[in-house]
Amino acid sequence: MPNQQSLLAELSRKLDKIADLFGSYARDKTYFSVEEVAVELRKFLGGDRYSSENLASILVQSADNYDRMKRRHSNFYTRFITYNESRNRYTIQNSGYASFIDWIRTDTRYLLHESGATDDNDQAVEVYLPKVNPEIFLRINSRLQMERSLRDPHNYRNFILENVKMRHKISVAMLTYLFENEVSNDVFWELIEDYFLGRIPDEVLAEVRRSS
Repeated sequence: MPNQQSLLAELSRKLDKIADLFGSYARDKTYFSVEEVAVELRKFLGGDRYSSENLASILVQSADNYDRMKRRHSNFYTRFITYNESRNRYTIQNSGYASFIDWIRTDTRYLLHESGATDDNDQAVEVYLPKVNPEIFLRINSRLQMERSLRDPHNYRNFILENVKMRHKISVAMLTYLFENEVSNDVFWELIEDYFLGRIPDEVLAEVRRSS
């Protein structure tokens, strides 16, 4: 397992890729959706479709929330990401995304420092976040999207629910795969660890596609 130094190095490489992606959107004045970001993330980060879509959704929403937070605390702050309701797409307006990327780097270092993880070669990095009151925030930021859904409910799609449904199918297929193949104890726990890291056996994914 990676130690703190290698984890930060790997995170930095991935953040550089994300910064390049945001930079290309800014240079080309490209309108993009969360789904399109997911496709790009999967190209250079790998992983399955479910993980890429989740990461893309978290990334875009975090960028938007970061922008709103900075704007709320500074009247002179210029937002870098905006949402166009009529196009149902986002745009990157300027190079302000770089401060968002740096914020992720800085806060990750802080979390690792607070976890007490060391840089010993054999030391696994474990981060324990402080217990806080769990909260759910619901923000409706597009009246136009709601009106479209009400006018045409049959074409409404909820990517979060679709991903939850797909994840359930993968979980069932994964358990079936584990117990039907009667793998050894060591292999069993290796597969479980891979599963929670987003590495799903090809046989499991093939079964999910057949049943979908």
